[in-house]
Amino acid sequence: MKTGTILIGAAGFCMTLLTACNCDPPTQTRTYAQVSACNVREATITEFHPDLLRDTILVNQEIDRIDQQPDTLYSIHVFEFPASQQQTGNLPNDSRFVNTDEIAVAKEAFSVGGLNFFAAVMDRLPANEDLSGDLLVSSVNLNNVGGNTATLRFFGDLQRHSDNVNFLPVDNEVALDFCNYVRDIPSARLDDLSANAERFGLTDAGSTISSYSAASMAVLDEECSRLAPSVTVPTIPAALQTEVLRLANEKSAVDIEVRIGDVFFYRARNGREFIMAIVDIRAGTLPPDKERVTIMFNEI
Repeated sequence: MKTGTILIGAAGFCMTLLTACNCDPPTQTRTYAQVSACNVREATITEFHPDLLRDTILVNQEIDRIDQQPDTLYSIHVFEFPASQQQTGNLPNDSRFVNTDEIAVAKEAFSVGGLNFFAAVMDRLPANEDLSGDLLVSSVNLNNVGGNTATLRFFGDLQRHSDNVNFLPVDNEVALDFCNYVRDIPSARLDDLSANAERFGLTDAGSTISSYSAASMAVLDEECSRLAPSVTVPTIPAALQTEVLRLANEKSAVDIEVRIGDVFFYRARNGREFIMAIVDIRAGTLPPDKERVTIMFNEI
């Protein structure tokens, strides 16, 4: 994460510097009719948790290799909203985290004593514009005084419609209840939600915007890996540190706090638009009890 996050040591992941995505969701101007047909879909997304367990193998008192395997809570998927009425959406893994639990948000090369290094800002989450889908669960917070909460990171345009809506009728027909709720949203309100939706939900009442600091910086070798323990870590020149931090902070790290019953308008990266509700935030029912968020959504 950004400021205040403690980075867990990782074997670096050599990759081309991530650049800001130019594939912004298309801006649409349209007049909405009230929703008449329902095609309610549901998705459950677990908390993003890229931790890897590492075992150092020694041969003749020297490091031979480092074996690694996923932590029990390992999860590197995001949710991607469907591109048609016939689809239910996808949960693609972020391949950048297959062999590492952190990635370089920004990096610049420098040399010391004839050796080449990279000054890099590292993070355990991708920036909003670098998400491999639409929605990432940044954190889940259970047993809060006001009820379970989660923080979500979005790629597209978001506008909050309502809070604390109860989609748990006596007969437990949650999908039907949500369908009727969406049908009752006036067309004028849909127009307003679309017109005021903001990229990443930037000014949402539940938004938190983070920034990178020097604590997020690391020195990588010329293969884009963390330096071996035996290597003396060179000092990053002050001007270079400033530049790398500037590049990193041009990225966005906007997280939205949500509770069960929150309802949003969302314009996905594929341009399709949805009414989306948070219907569950909980731990799994089987070990290792991964914490997760369930959403219900209907295209408009």
